[in-house]
Amino acid sequence: MSNRIAVIGEVFSPNLGDGVIADCMSVLINRAGAVPVHVDLSGKSSWTDTFHPQSVKLAPTLHRTMAAAIPKRIRGALREREWLKNNHQKLADRVAQYAQGCDAAILGGGQLLHDNTLRFPMKIRSATTGLRSSGINRIAVLGCGAGHIWSKRGTQILNEAFEPLNLTWLGLRDPTSLEVMKQVLPEHADKGHWSTDVAIWSDEAYNITPIDLNADRTHVGIGIINPGSALGQVLSDDDPRVQELTLRWEQVASGLRAQGHIVTFFSNGDPHDHAFAQRVAERCRDSNLNPRPARPGELVTQIAQFGSVIAHRLHAQIISYALRVPALPLVWDNKVQGFAEITDRKDLYLPRERQSSQDILQGHKRLLSSGFNDQTRTEHRDRTASHVREAVERLTA
Repeated sequence: MSNRIAVIGEVFSPNLGDGVIADCMSVLINRAGAVPVHVDLSGKSSWTDTFHPQSVKLAPTLHRTMAAAIPKRIRGALREREWLKNNHQKLADRVAQYAQGCDAAILGGGQLLHDNTLRFPMKIRSATTGLRSSGINRIAVLGCGAGHIWSKRGTQILNEAFEPLNLTWLGLRDPTSLEVMKQVLPEHADKGHWSTDVAIWSDEAYNITPIDLNADRTHVGIGIINPGSALGQVLSDDDPRVQELTLRWEQVASGLRAQGHIVTFFSNGDPHDHAFAQRVAERCRDSNLNPRPARPGELVTQIAQFGSVIAHRLHAQIISYALRVPALPLVWDNKVQGFAEITDRKDLYLPRERQSSQDILQGHKRLLSSGFNDQTRTEHRDRTASHVREAVERLTA
């Protein structure tokens, strides 16, 4: 056997956390004695640097409001019919092309096990169709996150995707995701394991030395997310909450500067996030704005400059943790809370209803006073590397 493994994931997403996952996966798979061959689940083959984000006010919402009024089951059925007609075979053929010469496959990292009105289940089914046509019959799920709500049809499609293959390892990135997948894929429950997201190895993937535990904490990085995600609602152009959110960040920056901190805004690379970060920075003229990172290593390098981080995005949190940068988790999605809980920061994360400027400033003070548990970090890293090694061994035995 050549020990070449096709790694299916979102490699070239502008939200660079996915690219960090891919690079860290490469490091750990190589360490385990195999050669990763990355295949982008979205059909991309390179980075795109030209984006045209909508207004940060999120543009007219009539179309989305009307679509949301259609029952999910019907929307899913329409989407599946369209996917099978126009996209299924294209993705299957692409995966088959890239996977030629590989012995096995990994569905690797990110929130891929998510029933977003059938989108990811259908992509995974198309990908496994391509793997079979290239002669691959062994697959592992490794380091993925799982959405908590699954439709009957989404569950059926995911089971259809794995049924013809030998699923040797069902690896999730947190205990809750694992329990969800045991219910969605009951025939594979006995293969289930959880270990921390592979991006916990970001320092090694990009050859960056983690900061000293006693490092200066003056410089605070604030990771900005777009208003639609931060507020959890569909917003119209004139929704006053966008202005309120901008003012909130202005107050946080002002409060941090009054405490003697230097403040820099940044994004994970998503164009909508970064457009809003620019808007916030224009209101906070005594603060800095990092340029939009265009590649995963640029995001990691930016985070490495901070003494602490305040952020919504999961991989801003995970990269910070890898670099020993204390990070205050602002929950907008269950996966952020999940990562805070497994890294012994249950008392630090702020749910959406507790993210006023005062909540954030007080939370940041608690963050700095609570220190950083490097022993727990080491244990998570060792467990993750061990699980990658065991999954690779099962695939290549």
